[in-house]
Amino acid sequence: MTPSPSSPPARAKSSVEQGLAGGIAGAASVVLLHPLDVVKVRMQVQGHRDPGTLQTARQYYYTSTPQALSAIARSEGYRALYAGVAPAVVGGTLAWGTYFAAYEACKGVWRRSTTSSTLTKSHEARDKSTAPRLSPAAHLACAAVAGAAVCGVTNPLWVVKTRLQLQSSGSGGGGGAATGGVPYRGLFHGLRTLLMEEGVRGCYSGLAPNLVLVSHGALQFMAYEELKHWCGGGRSQITPLEAGAAGMASKLFASVTTYPNQVLRSRMQQRRSVGSESLTLGGTAAALWRAEGLRGFYRGIGPSVLRVLPASGVTFLVYESVLGAIEQISCPSSTATTSSVRV
Repeated sequence: MTPSPSSPPARAKSSVEQGLAGGIAGAASVVLLHPLDVVKVRMQVQGHRDPGTLQTARQYYYTSTPQALSAIARSEGYRALYAGVAPAVVGGTLAWGTYFAAYEACKGVWRRSTTSSTLTKSHEARDKSTAPRLSPAAHLACAAVAGAAVCGVTNPLWVVKTRLQLQSSGSGGGGGAATGGVPYRGLFHGLRTLLMEEGVRGCYSGLAPNLVLVSHGALQFMAYEELKHWCGGGRSQITPLEAGAAGMASKLFASVTTYPNQVLRSRMQQRRSVGSESLTLGGTAAALWRAEGLRGFYRGIGPSVLRVLPASGVTFLVYESVLGAIEQISCPSSTATTSSVRV
């Protein structure tokens, strides 16, 4: 419930606390919803073959999310639904932890740079609710900076995660891997193999669309901040239910807007035969348009939307819950303020 006017102001959270809460939230959402991510990635690349390698027909008949989940579990076992979960959990923890910490830090820097002399830094630290509300453009810029920082840290993990999701026992890496067994046996083996076979450049395959996808997080957080303000209706805080709804709505908006670039990223990160020519963003987009038209850019959007909406809800709920727990531990007297989210 919304705290009463007599409730003490919420204590400003440090970047470490924001990062810790974000990391735990990211890990929780990955563990709960990873099977849908496996389906999304496989549907994104089905029909996209590397002519230099032998592909199995298994990868090219997924027609819907339920059918794909059933087919993968039946033909490869339930364990296959969690293929690539190790790099996904590590990447999700690093990504969300870094993102929330960097985003809040950027907001603080931006706010201080535009704050009048009557609002001192110490005053802001005591009660962030009195700080001026940032504009949509400011939220967009802060989220973009945070997203760019995350890309450099996590891109190799996403490459390995994608390839682990596409490979199966007896297949050639599920998308361009050499035949004769599973090429990646796990996260660390995958990172080592990737670096040895393709070098640093291979570790950052798909970086261009990943950087473009910085706009995804920027759009989501911009929309989230505006929806929080709208839901608040003049209140200084909104309820957790309102925050969850705002998180899912903002995620839907960002996902539909940027999904084509996610398809291009998955295809660029797909494992190819050793020595084959590296894919470019423009070349991949042109080939996809010629082969499948506009529909190809939205392949797999069904499981993606099904995954990201609850994932966004889980992420923000866990994030706020962890922040609330930190608040209770560090300042028990302000417990009443932790059940709501500051706008």
